[in-house]
Amino acid sequence: MKIRKRYILLILIALLPIYKFIHLDDYCFGDEDLVVVGAFVVLFFIVFIVILFDNLYSISVQKELFNFRPIIIAVFYGLGFFLFLKYHEKNVLKNSGGVYNIRSAERKLVQVTIFTDNTFEVKKEGINESCFNRGSYKIKKDTLFLSFNKKDNYPTDTIYQLNKKEKLLFPLNK
Repeated sequence: MKIRKRYILLILIALLPIYKFIHLDDYCFGDEDLVVVGAFVVLFFIVFIVILFDNLYSISVQKELFNFRPIIIAVFYGLGFFLFLKYHEKNVLKNSGGVYNIRSAERKLVQVTIFTDNTFEVKKEGINESCFNRGSYKIKKDTLFLSFNKKDNYPTDTIYQLNKKEKLLFPLNK
């Protein structure tokens, strides 16, 4: 079975948006990233249509059988793209220990998600983007101590009073 270059090209274009969805460190995701991902989707769709019409031409002129490979690639691409778009802000490989809210001075919602492996993720929502910072934490009695991975600037305070009943954090070091 011969794999043609056009199918490899289609698969490579389908894999391009993944770098915008997989985040190993602190990151921000916003409207600009959605435009880049949308451009990759349009590019994939154009290449898919060209390959599909070439296959239809081969059917009518050269009496070949219809090739389902581009349709199979498009179905997997659509399913994968949907899952990446839906779950790119969630840590599906970690168990959540709770989600706590902080009201910041700018009236933006800040969420701290703590995980059972003593790591956390801070989500700060802006108008056009959401920023995520990660690190590790310690809990002593009702106090939460955050230690961010990047030491240059903290998006929030580092010591909080923990209210598990109302799922709120109150800053202690202003």
